[in-house]
Amino acid sequence: MVSNLQFPRVRRMMDGRSGELFYEEEGRFVSTYIEMSGDLKYTFLVWLEDIKSKEWSSGEKITESDFERIRIAFMEWAKEKGIECQW
Repeated sequence: MVSNLQFPRVRRMMDGRSGELFYEEEGRFVSTYIEMSGDLKYTFLVWLEDIKSKEWSSGEKITESDFERIRIAFMEWAKEKGIECQW
């Protein structure tokens, strides 16, 4: 059976006005905090820099190249969905 999941994959999980933005690849993931913006210019405020101090779910350190890949994937996801974010 062929999976229809594409990696890397970005998904959002909300709980009220706040939530997490997840980045998944190769069986591991990392997430960062997001919240709905009070500014009409943005849909979400994203705490992107927090990822630099986190680890992958597998326990590996997030490298600078990992961070760049995650940042680009988040921005492409937002653009594709028509979501304005303050990064």
